Amino acid sequence: MTEHTQGAGNALEAPPLAKTDCEQAEEEQRVAYLNSLKTQIRSGVYRPDIRDLARSLASMLVRQD
Repeated sequence: MTEHTQGAGNALEAPPLAKTDCEQAEEEQRVAYLNSLKTQIRSGVYRPDIRDLARSLASMLVRQD
C-alpha cells in the first residue's frame, strides 16, 4: 500500500461540519421568505414572471453548493 491509499479511509470517516449560527439564521430567514412567497402566489397576490422564477432558482442552486 502507498501513503496515498492509507489516508483515503480516514477522509471518509470525518464528521460533517456543523452549520454556524449565522448560516442557520440565514437558512431560517430564507425558508420563511419562500413560505411567504408561496402563500402570496397561492392566494393570487403575487404572480411571478419567468425572470423572477429563474433568479430565485439560480440563487437557491448557488446556496446549495
